[in-house]
Amino acid sequence: VVIFVAMIRASWILTIVILFTITAIFFVSVKIVSKAGKHFVGQQRSLGAVNGFVEEMINGQKVVKVFNHEDEAKAQFDKLNEELCHNAYTAGKLTNMMGPVNNNLSYIQYAILAIVGGIICVSSDGDLLTLGSLMTFMLLSRSFNMPISQVSNQINAIVMALAGAERIFELMDEVPETDDGYVTLVN
Repeated sequence: VVIFVAMIRASWILTIVILFTITAIFFVSVKIVSKAGKHFVGQQRSLGAVNGFVEEMINGQKVVKVFNHEDEAKAQFDKLNEELCHNAYTAGKLTNMMGPVNNNLSYIQYAILAIVGGIICVSSDGDLLTLGSLMTFMLLSRSFNMPISQVSNQINAIVMALAGAERIFELMDEVPETDDGYVTLVN
């Protein structure tokens, strides 16, 4: 807030420019995080499917052997594992993209501020903005962007945690099976 007030005092015109660019950075970040979130949820579901399949195959190993089902089980495992790999790779790729994208957009914002500020300095002969005020504003803009960039990078960790928590909450919401003590055998 203090930095924002200082930027307004240095140049209200450049403050408006920085608000537009930060809005663009925010929308790009939200787009990337939403795509990554979908793949984190998919990764968690795929992980659950792979773990469930492996547990069933290990517990039913004798049945798999008796009915000669090894090749089909391996093919099904490969399919589940490929889906997990795809979701994990895409989620990781989007997560790792977030930092460089934010940094590049921040550099573009810095260049836009320098160009617009330079035009204002030259066209107004220092009446609206002096060169010293422009340099001050440029430093303030860097200080203003740093926490925003850090928060957007931390949002990925939050989205990943929420995807894992979703599986836990689904499990907690499951209705327990009742055992009435009666077993019906079917031949």
